[in-house]
Amino acid sequence: RRGMYNHADISFTASVHTEPTVDYWWTRCGYAREMAGNYDLALQAYNKALELNPSQQDAERGKVRVTSRLR
Repeated sequence: RRGMYNHADISFTASVHTEPTVDYWWTRCGYAREMAGNYDLALQAYNKALELNPSQQDAERGKVRVTSRLR
């Protein structure tokens, strides 16, 4: 399963490089990284999504989950 999320991470990383101002792509990228176990990178993506759109609820929930994993 992690392999699928690693592939998704690659795709979403390409998306955020193409369109870096779209908070949705950052949120999805964060989720893929979270599911792959890359919590530091997931947190960075969630933070970027929230920087672009502070009301992005999926990114906020993801940030809470990842932050609890990093403690």
